[in-house]
Amino acid sequence: MSEILNKITLSGYVFIIVILMASGCKTMQPVIETSDQTSIYWSGLTWDIKGASHKQGPGPNFFSANRKSVWVDEQGQLHMTIRRVNGNWICSEVICAEALGYGKYSFQLSSPVDKLDPNAVLGLFTWRTHGGKHNNEIDIEISRWGNPASPNAQYVVQPYSIPGNMYRFRMSQQGGFSTHEFLWMQDAVYFHSFHGHYINIGDYPEMKSWIYTKSMIPNPKRTQVRINLWLNEPSGPMKKKDIEVVIKAFNFTPLKELR
Repeated sequence: MSEILNKITLSGYVFIIVILMASGCKTMQPVIETSDQTSIYWSGLTWDIKGASHKQGPGPNFFSANRKSVWVDEQGQLHMTIRRVNGNWICSEVICAEALGYGKYSFQLSSPVDKLDPNAVLGLFTWRTHGGKHNNEIDIEISRWGNPASPNAQYVVQPYSIPGNMYRFRMSQQGGFSTHEFLWMQDAVYFHSFHGHYINIGDYPEMKSWIYTKSMIPNPKRTQVRINLWLNEPSGPMKKKDIEVVIKAFNFTPLKELR
């Protein structure tokens, strides 16, 4: 009788261990969310959407191409999010399908990004996947990098670690709208941020500007413009709430049309 009870008890332990192992393995699986879109058409351009079931840079973070993460609304505005899915935080990124070249890259934002969660980063930037000087990266980044008391914006020509390649500042919007741009030329990159959505310079007051004239200006060959919303801190937003940023429009003006 005791031998039978021992076998039953042993079987019970094995069953419990199997269940616990299965449960443990399940929690270790990466985020898998249906990617029901691979690209969108917005601001007159096609944009590819980053999505994967494993972590990628920047961060690294999970990125989703689900329609709940990235979409264009009825007014033609782009919505980008950081969302909590299955216990994990997932971010968003869009990549212009074509290289645009020298000229003015302008982003009209319809969200109060000066109040962005301290652990979040909004990137308005260029990137060459293979080759170029430090991936030909030019950045307008809005983030406090995890420190609520830190300045919340910066202009960068990579690598940021070289003195004079980065300019950090405090941004405080007048209202919920702002325009951020950089003029990419062969001998300079001119950064500019304005309150509101302007058509002509002078229509809205300037927040900040900076000109970069050092020798590390990249060539725009095979370089795409990108927008991403991601987490600098893997534990998630400091406020533990989903984040959404709305971009009204992206506008590009070739350099030859500005002269």
